[in-house]
Amino acid sequence: MEENLNLYKKIQLVSMEVMNIEKDMTVGSGNYSYKAVSDNQVTLSVKRAEQKFGLISIPIKQELINSEVIKTQAKDKDKENLTFVENIKMTVRIIDIDNPESFIDIESFGKGVDSSDKGFGKASTYARKYALLNAYKIATGEDPDSEKSPKIESKSE
Repeated sequence: MEENLNLYKKIQLVSMEVMNIEKDMTVGSGNYSYKAVSDNQVTLSVKRAEQKFGLISIPIKQELINSEVIKTQAKDKDKENLTFVENIKMTVRIIDIDNPESFIDIESFGKGVDSSDKGFGKASTYARKYALLNAYKIATGEDPDSEKSPKIESKSE
């Protein structure tokens, strides 16, 4: 590897090293399932490439944008189901290890939905994963813009 690579050249090298991560998991079930790339795949691939090219990425700030509780009727009509929804903004800093004063901050958002207390953690994982995917321009499979969304009609009353 060349000596004296600047931060942006190193980011480009990480981008070219990782290039693509195939979707390796299915989220949900039935009509509501979809393929996704796991946090584990992204984290391990990026860590290896960052180490190779002298970069490190760390979350430096997380902000709770909003938090809500959605109540729905349970099958047992006397009970309610609670769903906790957390939206966060995260800033991930990519630092040149050879020149720690050289860094770039990447902002990303994440939403965590959970029936217990894991919403914030899910939002945090999502935000960090997508910050890395976007910062290093990592492809993950098909383009969501390649398919037309189904037409949604509203009901008139």
